[in-house]
Amino acid sequence: MLKRKIRVHKLSKVKKYIIVVFICMMSLTLTVSFGKYVYKRVLNLYFLTQNFFFESDKLKDPAASYSLNYWNGVDPYDIAININSFKNDKLKSSHDITYTTRYSCPNNVICSLSKTSGTVSANSNTDNFTFTMTPNAIFNDNDSVTFSVYASSTSPYVKELSATFTLIVGKYGLGHSIEDSAGDPYLTLRVTNTLDSYLVKESFSDTVSGNTVTYTEGNHISKAIYDVLTDINKRKCASAIITVAFDPTVVLIDNTSSDFIKAYDIETQSIGGYNYVKKFKFDMDSSISSVIKFYKKNKNADYSNSNVLTVTYRY
Repeated sequence: MLKRKIRVHKLSKVKKYIIVVFICMMSLTLTVSFGKYVYKRVLNLYFLTQNFFFESDKLKDPAASYSLNYWNGVDPYDIAININSFKNDKLKSSHDITYTTRYSCPNNVICSLSKTSGTVSANSNTDNFTFTMTPNAIFNDNDSVTFSVYASSTSPYVKELSATFTLIVGKYGLGHSIEDSAGDPYLTLRVTNTLDSYLVKESFSDTVSGNTVTYTEGNHISKAIYDVLTDINKRKCASAIITVAFDPTVVLIDNTSSDFIKAYDIETQSIGGYNYVKKFKFDMDSSISSVIKFYKKNKNADYSNSNVLTVTYRY
């Protein structure tokens, strides 16, 4: 019986060289990635032994990433960032931590920070700063802008926290979101109004283009008409009326929030002999965002995807 010969194709030296180089590069990539992971783990364990904690509600290590809808594409957008020096209620840094801040932004927006450096005191273990992004170009529906914010400790040890934010111009209308994370002592309610009309809350007459016009309660007027009304009659209109209800045993309103200062129809609940706000209304102008802060009874909770706040609109 004849045996069939099996022909074996030998690799050329060039092909062998390419394969060896490829394997080496893959091994090197995996080694470097694993090395960085191990280094981070070891470094964090060392920080723990030194009672060093540099954390944030929004900035993380490795970098966090957020996508935020319902930006109106017109108003400045503020992001309040909390920096702290504790792991939990029992593990806290016993020394001051100094840090610096910076950002990276595209050319179609103007960015700024409330401060470029700060100190997390050993007494309070918290500090904060605000990042502000202001558009300097025209943004249309579904357009987006992406930017990054960084905070780096400088003493006694070096550690960098960061996050990338993507703001997406929301569709026409009203929307709201709750910004929160576990460990943050407060949550933020952000309501965005992209409507370009106003609701007449109280009937009035005004002179428009030389003619006296009467506007009846419940009517809607354009922003162009609203802009030429007298200040007294403007106060009888609102682009949107926002109602916020919540349980004061879970969260408490920050009385210094600018929109709460304008609140009305405030309802309270008696707890331990004290009255706490549980519901209120406030008016919004057209094409604007409102931000209201609430303090959490349990700062370890994360209410970002919950119904801790009930928000309703009238427009």
